[in-house]
Amino acid sequence: MNQKSDLIYTSLIAAMREIGAVKKDRTNQSQNYQYRGIEDFVNACHPVFAKHGIFISTTIKDVKREERPTRSGGINIYTNILVSFKFYAQDGSYVESELAGEAMDSGDKSTNKALSAALKYCLAQMLLIPFDMVDSEKDSPEMIQVPLIQQASKKLETKLDLEPLTIESQYLELLHDMKDQFNKTEMAKLMPKSNWTHETYAKGIQYLNSKKTN
Repeated sequence: MNQKSDLIYTSLIAAMREIGAVKKDRTNQSQNYQYRGIEDFVNACHPVFAKHGIFISTTIKDVKREERPTRSGGINIYTNILVSFKFYAQDGSYVESELAGEAMDSGDKSTNKALSAALKYCLAQMLLIPFDMVDSEKDSPEMIQVPLIQQASKKLETKLDLEPLTIESQYLELLHDMKDQFNKTEMAKLMPKSNWTHETYAKGIQYLNSKKTN
């Protein structure tokens, strides 16, 4: 760590505050999973880094390569690298992060891919880049506004068999009796969440009773 000043700290903190979420919008077709690509991280970080005068230098400290045969008779080249990334501020102060990168390719791109993987996870971990922005309303105890994603009927019936006659059980029993009045989306919203309070269940019972009489 360069000790000349603390500018890199304030610059990285400022960047961290501005860089938004990077969602898993890409799909690996062969293995069917969602992921975040290096392009997504660079696109998110570049304008903010430029604004705050941050740049990165890269040093490969160790490389291991291995050829492995494929089922089709070809060759895949596996590359493992240890990379040092230095995040510099305009005054020359920096912080350093070392990460490993691993990738394979049937041609000459395994090192490139390993570098991209190392940089992606370096940015993700250094700046704690979230997968998605947190919705402040998501965990609200107000029942009608909470988009709860839970299974409705089966979990409800199981819970009724296990719970004592608490206000939660009263609410669940009432909801169970009225479940045919609500569609799947409505039931998902009405299912309880772990942070619901006694007051939330009381409001829920009041709401269901109002629907029951209408």
